[in-house]
This record gives sequence, C-alpha cells and structure tokens, in this order.
Amino acid sequence: MFFLRNLHRTKYPSFSIQVFRYFLLCLASVVKLQRVSPALYLLYLLAAHLHHARELYKTGYYSLSSVMLTTFFQAFYTTLFGILSSFLFLRTGHLTSAVVSHALCNVMGFPDFENALQHRKKIVVCSSFLTGLIMFIFFLFPLTEPKLFGNRLYV
Repeated sequence: MFFLRNLHRTKYPSFSIQVFRYFLLCLASVVKLQRVSPALYLLYLLAAHLHHARELYKTGYYSLSSVMLTTFFQAFYTTLFGILSSFLFLRTGHLTSAVVSHALCNVMGFPDFENALQHRKKIVVCSSFLTGLIMFIFFLFPLTEPKLFGNRLYV
C-alpha cells in the first residue's frame, strides 16, 4: 500500500492537489490577487512534503541533521516548483500546462550537479546545464504570454 502511495506522489502529479490549487488561483485571479497568489502557497507546499522527513528518519540510516537538511532542501525546491507551476497556470489559463510541467519535473527530478562535475565531459554537461537555465529564463515570459492562449484573467 505504501509503495503505491509513494509511486503516486513521486511520479504523477496529484490530481486533487492540482485541482485544489488551481481553483484557489482562479478565485485569486477574480479578486485581482493573481500577481501575489503563487507565493501564498509557500506554506501549503512546505507542509505537503514534511512527511518525507519522518519516513527518512524512521529508516534509521540518516542522522536527524541530515534528515532536516534534506527535507528543507526538498521543501524549498518543491515550493519553487509549485510557484512556477502556479505561474504557468495563471499565465496560460490552462490546467494542462501546469500538470504537464509538474509531471515532467517529477520524472526528471533535480539536476545531478555532483555527477555533472565528475563526468568525463564535464564542460559539455555543465555548459548544457547553464544553457538550459539561460534559455528557461529568457523564454519564460514570451512563451507564456497570456495573449497566445486567449487568457484574459492575467493581464
């Protein structure tokens, strides 16, 4: 039972969380709070991932400080991604954009910088990481322009 729960949480975006979040985002858009609403989910996303700390600590393989550091990093990274996912939904007006980006990030995971620095072609790998980051920043707003999607809520 735990395997299925963990598989669902790690590889597939939770439909109920997505619907709940985007319902609240639509409500925030109606009352003109859409520019600050993605940041309002910080505590919600943090709390949603704290159960991992308990699971890690119960295994007995990790110290409390290691578990706390890992959980803090995961919560921070997940919160940033939640803000991005909310941003995509607000900009495009389509739930699909957020669900697909959520699924893609869940499958890809966090970039493995340690192995990138130890790779035999580390210059190529690190250059690819940097190029991807620059392209992401450069194309984020142009490719999510609300007019492209007929979205009149986020103007």
